[in-house]
Amino acid sequence: EKNAEKLFSRALLCYTTFYGYGYKSGSNWSLLKSSKTGDNTWKKYMNDNNVVADSGKGRCRHNDALQKLLNDLVNRNIKNIESDCTEELRKIISSKGQNIGDYRYFFINYPDVWEYFKTPDKFIRWGGEFDINLVKKSRCGAGVSHAELRSYCLYLDYKGKALPNDWECNFFEWENTCLCFEKKVEIKDMEETIAIDAYYEVGKKKEDNYTLEIFLRPLKDESENSAKRKSQNYLEEYLNRDNDFRTSKRGYKLKQNYSKDDIEKKIDSLIAKI
Repeated sequence: EKNAEKLFSRALLCYTTFYGYGYKSGSNWSLLKSSKTGDNTWKKYMNDNNVVADSGKGRCRHNDALQKLLNDLVNRNIKNIESDCTEELRKIISSKGQNIGDYRYFFINYPDVWEYFKTPDKFIRWGGEFDINLVKKSRCGAGVSHAELRSYCLYLDYKGKALPNDWECNFFEWENTCLCFEKKVEIKDMEETIAIDAYYEVGKKKEDNYTLEIFLRPLKDESENSAKRKSQNYLEEYLNRDNDFRTSKRGYKLKQNYSKDDIEKKIDSLIAKI
C-alpha cells in the first residue's frame, strides 16, 4: 500500500543518515522502488549487510537502520501486525522525527514531499546535506521538473493556505526552484504583477539560509533595467522603513539569509501590508 510504504520509509529515516537508505542510480539516489515493480530493491536492501560509510558518522551495515527499526517495533509488543504496527510507526515518527537535525527532518515531517515523486524509484539528486533536489521523474535540470527539498517544504507550509490581500502562492520547479507569491495591481492604468520569490539558497552549507526577492514582473518586451527601476520605485514606499532589504537586479532582496521560521515571518509581514 502506497501510504503504508511512505509511513515505513519516514520511520526508517529516524534511524539512519546514510542518504536515508537506497541505491545510486546514474546521477540520482533512489529511495527504493515499490515492491510492486519488477526490480524489488526493498528486498535487496533488507538483505544488504555490506558495511558502508555513514555520511561521515562512522561505518555501519547498509541495512543497519532497518534492523534498529524492527528491533524497536518488536520491543513494543505489537499484537495486531496491521493496525498496531501502523500506529507504532506513527508514534516513532512523532517522537523521534522532531529531534532530527539534518535533511531527514523534511522527509520525515513533510509526508507530502513523497507525493512529488512520479516514478516508483523516488529519485533525489544528492549534492550534499544542504543541496538536495527532488526529481519528479528521472532527470534533474533547468528544463526538467524538479524541486529543491527545503524550498519545497517551505512551499508546503503555504500550499492551500488562505492568503491575505489577494495573494496567491505556487511553486516554480525549473532552473532555480522557489515558491512564488503573486498579486495583481494596477499601475498607471496597466495591470502589473508583484512577485515574491522565496527559497532556500544552496551553497553555504548551513540550515538557516532562506531568502526572498520582491519585484514587479516585467511586461512583454520590457527591458530588464526598466522593470528594475519600476519595481524599486513602486515598492520603495512599502520597504523604505525596512532596513533588511537591499536593491537587486529585479527589485529588492534581503540583505542576509534567515531561518525557516524567520523567513515565514518576513513573508507573512510582506503579504499582509502590500
